[in-house]
Amino acid sequence: MKQLLSLVSAMLLVATVGYAQTSTDEDRKTSTSSANTGLATNVSEGKVVNYKAGTDITIDEGKGSAPSHYVVATDARVIGPNGEERSADAVKPNSVVKLHFSQEGGKPTVDQIRVQDTR
Repeated sequence: MKQLLSLVSAMLLVATVGYAQTSTDEDRKTSTSSANTGLATNVSEGKVVNYKAGTDITIDEGKGSAPSHYVVATDARVIGPNGEERSADAVKPNSVVKLHFSQEGGKPTVDQIRVQDTR
């Protein structure tokens, strides 16, 4: 009887943990990686709502929530769809971009903007 009760409890635990997952890796557009420097680099993707070179950028990540705001480093690089370095004016409203940023002073600070699509 104890074995049956233990088995049922274990099965319920596994089922509960399995059903508790609410999103998959495909649903996430923000990811974190770390290079040999040991500093975490975050990536976020979305459509540009507003951009001021060397100051800030606001993107809509398409999650149905308010757009996300980021501080842009004064030396941030803009990279085009083919990997070429571009000028800051390549970032236009409604362009699809991928932001590479780190948390500095509690604020996400962008050091690279990769323009994926200029709509």
